[in-house]
Amino acid sequence: MLAKTYGSGTKNSNTDNGLYWNAENEKRYVFFAPDYDRLIDINSKNLSETCYWDLQNGMVSIGVEKCDSDRYFKEMGVKVTE
Repeated sequence: MLAKTYGSGTKNSNTDNGLYWNAENEKRYVFFAPDYDRLIDINSKNLSETCYWDLQNGMVSIGVEKCDSDRYFKEMGVKVTE
């Protein structure tokens, strides 16, 4: 159903068979990981333009430039400690 609606999708390298779609015209990202029974649909309006992270999908590079995880967490207001 998702492939029929949004096309072939982009491989999420952090999951076995997971894919994600940037539904730009709908201002949302859709993440699907069938091996883990996960479907995540998020509003992209306030997301980073380079990365997305959550516990289910891990760090995913979603922009044209390489994902910088330190910058991403800073943009999201998360204090990163070493």
